Amino acid sequence: MGTYEAVYATCTAICTVLEQSRSGVLYGPDVEAVTCRVITTGDFESDVPLAGEVVLFLYRVEINRVQRTLPPRPREDGHREKRHLPLDLHFLLIPRAGTAETQQVILGWMMRVLEDHPSIPATVLNSAREGVFDPEEHVEVVFESLSTEEILRLWDQVPADFSLSVPYSARVVRIESPVLEEEGPPVLRRDLDFGEVER
Repeated sequence: MGTYEAVYATCTAICTVLEQSRSGVLYGPDVEAVTCRVITTGDFESDVPLAGEVVLFLYRVEINRVQRTLPPRPREDGHREKRHLPLDLHFLLIPRAGTAETQQVILGWMMRVLEDHPSIPATVLNSAREGVFDPEEHVEVVFESLSTEEILRLWDQVPADFSLSVPYSARVVRIESPVLEEEGPPVLRRDLDFGEVER
């Protein structure tokens, strides 16, 4: 399970996957200097690097209702954890560049890399901050199908003109609670008293 820093760590890890895949041998020189960063609404007006960039804009977080029903797991010390919080992160990946050609080249590279890396392991998830995820943890990154209307409505809410973008989601990001379930002592004896009831 991840700590409360898991949302930040997951978004950063997606950028790490992209930046570690800037191979001139595999993809040519067009993507070798492309950067990736996580942005908020106030960053849309920032300058675009000369070589281009990919920006990750997290626009919605939902609780995964299927994983929500799973019971809490026991720990090695015998204590039981509180139910974990399973989240799905919905975000846009936006290739930005000075020309349409560079933007479209970055787009194709970006989507190909994520298709080749659909599951991000804990070693990458913990690259920004150590110990956020357990060693066996991983997060899936999948393409998300949004209608044109949904994408345009989303762009209406940000302080920028429409730009080419691709919707993805990261699932399931599990956040554990640092609070343990309170457990009473084991039951050693049962007293069943079926005395007469006064009338």
